[in-house]
Amino acid sequence: MSGSNGGSNGEAVRIAGLPIRILIAASSCAVLLTSALTSTALHALGEQTWSDSGVWGLVAGGITGLAFPATFWMLGGRSLRTVRRIEQFIVDANALLAAPTVEAVRTAPGELPTHSLPTQGEPALVALEKRMLLLQRIAARFHAIADYTYGVEAWFNPEGRLIWINSAIERVSGYTPMECLLAPDLVTLLVYEKDRSHLLSVVQEISNQPQGEHLELRLRTKAGSLTWVALSWRVLPGPGTEALGVRVSADDIQHRKEIELRLLETVAALRREQGMSEYYLTLSKEERSRLLALLDRIRLGVLFVDRDHRVIFLNRAFHRIWNIPEGEDFVGARVQVLLERGARLRVDEQAFNHHVAEMMKLPESNAPYQFDLRDGRVLTLLSALVQGTEPVTYVGRVWIFEDVTERVRTAERLQQIADRDPLTNLYNRRRFHEELERLIADATRRGGELGLLMMDLDGFKPINDRYGHPAGDAVLVEFSHAVASIIRRNEMFFRLGGDEFAVLVPDTDLTQTENLARRIVQRVSDLRFTFGDQSVGISVSLGIGLSPVHAIDQANLVDVTDQALYRAKAGGKNGWRFAEACPPTGAASSNSD
Repeated sequence: MSGSNGGSNGEAVRIAGLPIRILIAASSCAVLLTSALTSTALHALGEQTWSDSGVWGLVAGGITGLAFPATFWMLGGRSLRTVRRIEQFIVDANALLAAPTVEAVRTAPGELPTHSLPTQGEPALVALEKRMLLLQRIAARFHAIADYTYGVEAWFNPEGRLIWINSAIERVSGYTPMECLLAPDLVTLLVYEKDRSHLLSVVQEISNQPQGEHLELRLRTKAGSLTWVALSWRVLPGPGTEALGVRVSADDIQHRKEIELRLLETVAALRREQGMSEYYLTLSKEERSRLLALLDRIRLGVLFVDRDHRVIFLNRAFHRIWNIPEGEDFVGARVQVLLERGARLRVDEQAFNHHVAEMMKLPESNAPYQFDLRDGRVLTLLSALVQGTEPVTYVGRVWIFEDVTERVRTAERLQQIADRDPLTNLYNRRRFHEELERLIADATRRGGELGLLMMDLDGFKPINDRYGHPAGDAVLVEFSHAVASIIRRNEMFFRLGGDEFAVLVPDTDLTQTENLARRIVQRVSDLRFTFGDQSVGISVSLGIGLSPVHAIDQANLVDVTDQALYRAKAGGKNGWRFAEACPPTGAASSNSD
């Protein structure tokens, strides 16, 4: 029996002398406590039978069952202070188990309750009880360390199965440690579906990378929300060549991610404000270099002049807009000298100079002034005084030139689509009503007369029906060209739809309007069209109305003129009629035929 006791004590000393590794210390402590307590119990029993010794083996097994939960909880600490405390606890436990007497235990390092240690001559059961109480106290310390660790700590066995996780997981994810341990697939339970593939690819590389840090991914909490965590891991080496498993640490970085998102939004907002050139003028000399780099890369031509109207800066876009080589330096020159370099490009130099003179009198920004260049480009000019750091002081003026050629062309195309008939390129019905209302108001204000000719083609429908729509379109286009060649520049020609057309004649009278109708009838009668081997002609009927002779408003003038057109077609076509309200004259009932 004494040999058995010595073997037990020697085994305890040998284990106590091993290098302590915090991630495997719990397992060593559990095995050590079991072996030592069993050996001590057998030594105290002396000559008891083997069956009695078996009872003590069961007691030792129960102690082992208490020791292993302490092992799992002990892995929760991550900080250096936690690691050192765990190491000290294990050293204390080894010293306790190796000490045969209370004096030897008192010489062991650490704070141990010496009053509860076994002494020589004590019954074995009392000694065992004291040792169990001490072990429970040590286990309670391990539990406290693991439970109060802020980050999530977990232990996975070599097969990748979760065997322990601390209570911090409930704070982060809402799942209790037991729910995690019982989950058939922890990755599916916790990890956001879009991050799982990346996590699994990293897991496959753990065998080649014993430790790693800063793997960021999102967890799906029990409430359904997402939270960001940063993972780090370390392979736990065993006593031999095999690993005990992998320790995984997770830190909640949701707050940091929210801060990063707000920073990104702030950066985006600042970039949208980079076009405010006036803001950059208030910066110090240290900001000047960044401002100049920005101005050299924008498409606006920017020119700064000081209070004496001398150039202090012009960017590359300014050189490009005015066809000035970049090598030419105008800094220090008067702004008028620089503007004169572009005089040969401007279509209306007098109007431009007048605008510049008026603009120089204004302290605030002027409305964009648009002007044309001889090469077809269209520019706008915007200028304003640059305020200094002191109130009511100005350090100079900024000129901004922009090439808006494409914008103007696009607007013109859109306006043409809105105002023009796509087949004949004449003004359409919408534009007709706009211009009729405007010209009636103008004629009323000046005391003049406005003539309206409404016309309809004779014989157009048979051509369209017999030869098809392409033939009808050709007739409409040729008719439009013929009439357009007759009317004057101040007269406006419209296609109202189908084969209906109209002409507005400002500043006219009955005689002039009738002469125009006669020329139109004659010109259209001369038109000939060939479709296949057939030669076809057309004619036109017109109704003539004048404001305010026949009507003083738009709707009535259109109505009486349309009735005159109907009478012209009913009276034999190829002619014209005046509106009913016209005073009866010979000219009012005449016909070109």
